[in-house]
Amino acid sequence: MKKDQFVLAGTTIVSEGKFVHLIEKASGKSSVVAEGKEINGILIKEVTPGYAVLSQYDDTERLALRTAKAPVPPAAAIQPPPTQTSPVGHGARIGP
Repeated sequence: MKKDQFVLAGTTIVSEGKFVHLIEKASGKSSVVAEGKEINGILIKEVTPGYAVLSQYDDTERLALRTAKAPVPPAAAIQPPPTQTSPVGHGARIGP
């Protein structure tokens, strides 16, 4: 089996089945394949929330799902929320 052909972009697990979202490295083509089905002669043997196992003949490849962390904004971009002031205590009169 030629390994490192695909990037695991995601997995979907629903009552209808388990699916992998693969991107073919050579062409950039995106495919969704159900567990137990084949792509390019390679069997999608197992699908979990974090990885998928591909198999061909006696060879297997485990593709891990990699997620990017959200970028942390620079400290200058983080500003406290504006404060609201009440007219009470600032010369406003309430009542008769």
